Amino acid sequence: MKIENWYLPPALRARRLGEKIKSAVADVVFPLFCSGCGKEGSVLCEKCVADAMQIDAERCPMCTHLSPAPMLCSDCREKIGVKQLVHLGQFKGPLREALHNLKYEDARIVAQQLSSMLAGRTQQYQLQSGLVVPMPLAQNRNRERGYNQSALIARELSNKLNWDYLEALERVKKTAPQTKLSRAKRKTNVKGAFASKYKFTDPNRIIYLLDDVVTTGATLSAAVTALKKAGAKKITALVVAVD
Repeated sequence: MKIENWYLPPALRARRLGEKIKSAVADVVFPLFCSGCGKEGSVLCEKCVADAMQIDAERCPMCTHLSPAPMLCSDCREKIGVKQLVHLGQFKGPLREALHNLKYEDARIVAQQLSSMLAGRTQQYQLQSGLVVPMPLAQNRNRERGYNQSALIARELSNKLNWDYLEALERVKKTAPQTKLSRAKRKTNVKGAFASKYKFTDPNRIIYLLDDVVTTGATLSAAVTALKKAGAKKITALVVAVD
């Protein structure tokens, strides 16, 4: 059973329905152009999808150490707190442009394309079904943007794979934007920034933590820590792009 909507208040359900209608109307009125090359007809054309999803299958997804993807090397595993990190590709070219359009140009339809690509990646690795949990967005950014891009992708992914979806995490600490901080300060900035609104009692339940971009892994690590404190035993990171 999907657990996406049963706990949502009527006002929020109505808002999400309005967002779906708005997105559907926009798809009809405005033609789609590839974020990578500008070709008309899709959010990302077949060539740009292929280019975006190129990875080194023999290297750690986060660094250059030898480790068969999606397994993290021992150093990155210790730093982030998970064994696997599934990603589409590097934060450049078509992926960078697609995420930019999603986050800053209100192109919510991009979430559908990115979720389809992630679904393909999860099937490539034959991942078991589980619960998709999106990375929460800071409240001020959520108000400004009107949506959480990671939640849009996560919800679409859960629908495509028929996996459960739950917005389990919340931000409980105000933090500075990670992009404005040095790598050394990012871990301190997000330490204790997240908490889970739910307890996880099934030790075999796989939690798929989804974020759009990972750079140092500090934010992922803080979110993983919060999920583990809530009882999660098996966590895999799902990331659109690695910077």
